[in-house]
Amino acid sequence: MNPFEANKTDDARMNFPLADRLEEVRRELKVMKAREREIVLELQEKGGQRGAFFEAVVSEVTRRSLDTKAVKAHFGDALEPFYRESAVVTVKLNAIVHD
Repeated sequence: MNPFEANKTDDARMNFPLADRLEEVRRELKVMKAREREIVLELQEKGGQRGAFFEAVVSEVTRRSLDTKAVKAHFGDALEPFYRESAVVTVKLNAIVHD
């Protein structure tokens, strides 16, 4: 049995407009992300944990990243040939105010 089957929900709001359903999903994701952060912190404090279906292994690694603000400040316009542009499609939700 998939341990996540119990989390499946019947979408009772299928008749809602897509925009309203998207807002609801985004709101639920925020709540779930906050809960995820809480659980991750707790697992980090415990050093990991073995569950019934999964084992959480905590590890520390060194990550190296580029400080793009500093690079732009240092090289300025010399970076222009290295930029690339791509089209991005987004969906922004605006609340509708009813009088």
